[in-house]
Amino acid sequence: MNGDEAWNSHYAKHWYVVATNRIGTEAYVYQPGKDGIPIYQTWDEYQDYDQGISGRKMQLLEIGWNIPATTKAKSLKLEVTMTLVGATTLYSDVAKFQWEPVSELNETPIGKVTGTVRFPNGITASNSWAWLHYSGVSTTERGENGELKFAANNVRVGRYLDLVAAFDSSVMHDTSGGKAGQQYTPAGDWIRKRDYDSLAELKQSEKDKEAQARASNVTQ
Repeated sequence: MNGDEAWNSHYAKHWYVVATNRIGTEAYVYQPGKDGIPIYQTWDEYQDYDQGISGRKMQLLEIGWNIPATTKAKSLKLEVTMTLVGATTLYSDVAKFQWEPVSELNETPIGKVTGTVRFPNGITASNSWAWLHYSGVSTTERGENGELKFAANNVRVGRYLDLVAAFDSSVMHDTSGGKAGQQYTPAGDWIRKRDYDSLAELKQSEKDKEAQARASNVTQ
């Protein structure tokens, strides 16, 4: 069995997640329940958690996909599905999250990025809001069930793409019977909470960002 045959039979079409930047250690297989950061409510709790675990709080994760041995291809298409735990903050009026699937550190040009964000039951286009941050050509649309679909073209090296979304907080509740936070070591909460409204401030912030971006494009 040659190198390509061995690769295709044992490694191709498999994915992996490793943590690559814990100080003084080699890359290791990432285990969500063990290596994930607990969901705390205050900065002090995160500070206490980080004591004696140098570099852990700012872990850099590498998610990789092994493709079959390829000598030449016009293009490659990868479809990625993932679940993010602890990415949402629950405010009095909305639940909010920000997701950056492509950062400025990206080293691989991408012809087109598409994604679909599905919200909890009861969320439609009338009680949810979203903003796509991307300096190139992009589109957003809402599906029949309120899901958000986005697309970005020509995602060059060094060009980031992120999404900010918010939706009515009334649909958010812990469905785990209080066990969601217990999966972490040490245990945290099921979601990060803030006891004040956020939507009006978020809308104004996004409006200001849009105005700044337009002004920047005019002066360039």
